[in-house]
Amino acid sequence: MLTTQADGQKAITKAHHEHVVLRVELVDMGSTLMSTRVSELERQRDELHEESAEVSEQKLRDHLKSALKLSTEKERELVRKEWKQLKGARYSMFEQFPKAVADKRRKLVKSMKDDRDKGKRAWLVYDTLYVDGQPVRE
Repeated sequence: MLTTQADGQKAITKAHHEHVVLRVELVDMGSTLMSTRVSELERQRDELHEESAEVSEQKLRDHLKSALKLSTEKERELVRKEWKQLKGARYSMFEQFPKAVADKRRKLVKSMKDDRDKGKRAWLVYDTLYVDGQPVRE
């Protein structure tokens, strides 16, 4: 009976060893598959990141190029007043005026700069030059 018990013990040990070896092999196969999949996913992520950056930049460019069509005067003014946020950026924002107003403003800018050089406070509102708080009539 000792030989049978010893043989049984050996068989159990051998079966256990084979079971452990199979599990190790399965784990190795699984980790190899996971490693391959992780590498593939990282490559896809990098490609998507590059595409996303290109798309985001293009969308931003397109958005900034398009005219702002805001539903209310208040919204337009809120956006216009945030121009300082773009300082130092590749983009700029300015209000677009009708041709007649733009031509008049172009002429008034010279006067405004001259007044500022003289130490006066001068600014433009639409097509009117203000110097020291008073509108200048020409």
